[in-house]
Amino acid sequence: MTSAPDNPVTALAAFLAEHGDDLVDDDPALIVGFLQTVLLMPLHRDRLASPDLYPKILDRLIDIIAAGLTVFARPAW
Repeated sequence: MTSAPDNPVTALAAFLAEHGDDLVDDDPALIVGFLQTVLLMPLHRDRLASPDLYPKILDRLIDIIAAGLTVFARPAW
């Protein structure tokens, strides 16, 4: 299944292989897991303490994960 050309996992694996120097040296399965966390947010937005803050929470979560995965300078939040 992961060998199908239109499979998102295949595309992600290709991206990680191409941009590996820009990302932290970590297990690719962990990196995929971090990205899956973002993808699961819409399914669980009603479980947040303040669901009305969902857009801001999602934006900050994406920023935090992106900063944590890249080897570039981290933003000072």
